Amino acid sequence: MKTGIEILYNLAQKKKIPHALIIETNDMNIFDDLKKIIKVFVCNNENQACDLCNSCKKIENNTHPDIKIISLEEDSNSIKINQIREIREDAHIIPNESDYKIYVINQADHMTVQAQNAFIKILEEPPNYVKFMLICSSATNLLETVRSRCEIFRYYAQENDEKNEISDISEQIFRSIINKNKSNILEILSKIPNNRIFLKSLIKNILERYINLFRNNQENKNSITQTIDDLQYILNLVDRNINFNLLINYLLIIL
Repeated sequence: MKTGIEILYNLAQKKKIPHALIIETNDMNIFDDLKKIIKVFVCNNENQACDLCNSCKKIENNTHPDIKIISLEEDSNSIKINQIREIREDAHIIPNESDYKIYVINQADHMTVQAQNAFIKILEEPPNYVKFMLICSSATNLLETVRSRCEIFRYYAQENDEKNEISDISEQIFRSIINKNKSNILEILSKIPNNRIFLKSLIKNILERYINLFRNNQENKNSITQTIDDLQYILNLVDRNINFNLLINYLLIIL
């Protein structure tokens, strides 16, 4: 079990998981880990996840009647309002086999604006036995009215291949900066994935290179310091609801 998930697991055991939780992650297989947390709420052995009782086995097989998984419908690129309306209606029906009903919304940041607006009412006043878990790649793609009614937990997993890719891109950019090749920087940035988590990791990598440059370079320290400050500023902007292409333009101006 991953360290970040262990934190949530411990909170679940202490009954401190909020009624609505946004899980921002680049690991779209995180539901396999979340099952451990969900089991705590329905396990026949109180506050545990024994993996042996009928409830735990049903969770593992995705057949527990009190656990609802909402995902993109086939041939759709968004979660529609009718799916959220079904949640609202179902949430007011008491649990079948446990003390809780848990709704997991995969790719929650793909909810339409209409779906998110329909979701707000049940987020504000859910029955006391209901828990919501919204899995998404970027919480900033959710409406502020949704985010403000949830607690946000961020978990970023990086596979070795992605780490190497980020390091390679950062090296290319840094080499282009030294050679004052702005057009090459533009070309590199235009090809990176439209993914805020990836962009955040890339900026952190570039920032580390500038910090090392500051330590080892006795000249141009004022310029380097300014770039470090600018990169930190953009790093903070990534978590806000700012257009991705605009972030790339800011980064290009700084570099």
